[in-house]
Amino acid sequence: MSNVTEVVEPVGYSNLRRPKLPGFYGASAVQAIVIVGLALPGAVLVTVSLFWGGLYFLASAVGVVPWVVGTLVGRNPYEAMWRRYLWSRAVRRGQTVLSQGLLGFTPDGQTRLPGLAAQTELYSCEDVFGRPFGLLVTPSPKHYTVVISCQPPGVSGIDQKQIDNQAAHWGSWLGQLGGEPDLVGAQVVIETAPDTGHRLRAMALGSFAEDAPELSRAVLEDVVERAPHSSAQVTTRVTLTFTAKRHDGKAATIDTMAEDIGTRLPTLLDHLKQTGAGTAVRACTAQDITDHARVAFDPSVATIVDEARAQGGTGLSWEEAGPQSAHAFYDHYVHDGAVSISHMLTEPPRGIFYTLSLSRLLSPSPKVARKRVALLYRPNNPALSANLAEMRVRQARFEASQSRSGVGRKSVELEAAQLNANDEARGAPFIRMGLLTTVTVLSPEDLPAARRAIESLGTQARLKLRPVRAGQDVAFVATLPMGQVLVDHLLLPSVVRDGL
Repeated sequence: MSNVTEVVEPVGYSNLRRPKLPGFYGASAVQAIVIVGLALPGAVLVTVSLFWGGLYFLASAVGVVPWVVGTLVGRNPYEAMWRRYLWSRAVRRGQTVLSQGLLGFTPDGQTRLPGLAAQTELYSCEDVFGRPFGLLVTPSPKHYTVVISCQPPGVSGIDQKQIDNQAAHWGSWLGQLGGEPDLVGAQVVIETAPDTGHRLRAMALGSFAEDAPELSRAVLEDVVERAPHSSAQVTTRVTLTFTAKRHDGKAATIDTMAEDIGTRLPTLLDHLKQTGAGTAVRACTAQDITDHARVAFDPSVATIVDEARAQGGTGLSWEEAGPQSAHAFYDHYVHDGAVSISHMLTEPPRGIFYTLSLSRLLSPSPKVARKRVALLYRPNNPALSANLAEMRVRQARFEASQSRSGVGRKSVELEAAQLNANDEARGAPFIRMGLLTTVTVLSPEDLPAARRAIESLGTQARLKLRPVRAGQDVAFVATLPMGQVLVDHLLLPSVVRDGL
């Protein structure tokens, strides 16, 4: 008789690519159009005067080459200059400083959420089974967001095969979102923070028997007292954002959207449970969303909020969830005495990565008051997904035919595009994704250490993270579980940005 232990190799994932429109010999689509547009007048000018024609081409090259080369290395100098100009203008106009509340500059003395979330409204609704859920409404892009609370059990004691099965179910769930009518975005936010201990105390001592021995009660109280000093609170929230645009061209009302989302929500929650999100998956109430936003902007009130929730609720309204003061700097964000810095994913992982590649990045970090990692998804409908797969194959084939050097790399790109097309034909749709991280500390002196820690964790996860420049306040709100679809707040459409 022999004991045979089955060794299961973890499933590898790869083939993530930045979306872009077909270009010409390394130049992007917009760059190719600009180059051709500059070359035609130059050709005409050369026929008139060789000197002025040569001077024209030299000036054009000086302006175009930094743009093309900068785009290839990921740092466009003109984009940086434009960002600096917009930032300087916002500073001169006082748009980077917020002061509200009773002593602030808001007319009604409220403390609403700033920036992208300033116009959001929060409603309390019920699904088809009468269970309450909060509905976040963003009027400008007409978005309706529902927040889902998850309690994943983690990977301790789970074999690799089950972990890979959960990852497969997660990919299937994301694929199903592409078929949901009017769904424009999904978001996963994993937040770590020091545990205040009030939830543990309520669970441990709330059901204590009255005739229990004094020794057991003393031991349990001692455990509860010591636990918060060495434990961390990890919360996971998933958001689903729908749009009110209908196929008949008419915009739905809030009541109609609440009824529509409440009808589909139970099915979405049941499917989400199979992805490892836990069996206690539920939709967050309006009070849950309000309390979380309040603590995110002012971590010092976390203990007070937990105490109030343990005693029946905080009673905070959505108009009271924002900070009293906030100041957006070029590379960090100050809000109610705390300081935050956000990073964004600039390049997807190269090569193969595995299901637990983000475990270090998602784990609690020392000397950090709060840390949020937000995965942003934009599912595509089946028709658009098929078109994207075909376009990527055509683009890879065209670039392979253009390239004389680097044939091997272009052939690999073509094989990857064909593999994506085959997977899409089998039912794995294209999904756009991004990643943002926000680290909050209580003292400005801890900010450099927090910045180095998040960059080191990103490197360990084979991610290229870069601090957000001139948009720290926007990135802070985007990492909150509020379902903000950033592309719908941009001045340039996504198709134009993909061509730059």
